[in-house]
Amino acid sequence: MTRDDLIDLLLAPSITRARAIFYTILAAGVPTFIRAGVAGFVSGCELTIYLPFVLVAVVFMGWKYGVATALTSVVLAQFVVLGPHHSFLTSACSIYSLSVFSIGSAAIIAAVHGLRRLIALRSESPGSSNGGIIFSLEKGQAWASWYGRSSYVQLGPQSEVAEMMEDFLAQLEVGKRLTRSSG
Repeated sequence: MTRDDLIDLLLAPSITRARAIFYTILAAGVPTFIRAGVAGFVSGCELTIYLPFVLVAVVFMGWKYGVATALTSVVLAQFVVLGPHHSFLTSACSIYSLSVFSIGSAAIIAAVHGLRRLIALRSESPGSSNGGIIFSLEKGQAWASWYGRSSYVQLGPQSEVAEMMEDFLAQLEVGKRLTRSSG
């Protein structure tokens, strides 16, 4: 995996749409079954088992699915793990565990989302080494892409794009001459 592949993974979650909904349910369900499975050995209201799953969800599916995983986890934790003897937000145990889990989830989601935004801003900055435009030609069509990005934009047929670029360069020259003569 190259540096650009890692940046692309961080900037664009790899699991989307219907698959993301399935994995969101899975990301909340797996820790529920684990926690319920050890209920005889572990007492109390610990819900930290859910936090790594929230992290995986936000990294691979984005912040919206991270939030959905956290909320689904709260519902499952309340009804499966904590059970009916911990009425929702009325017992000290429920209030504490769900608050700690919610704060931890929010911190994880905000940190991953913030890191993504920071990387995106840095990779888009004009002074960065990967801020240039690459023009290419394929099957008579002109394309533009940017260093460090895997997306491309079709500009149009080669002849039309070449004519527009020549016109653009001519306009720049006229602008330079007018600036020199007025200054």
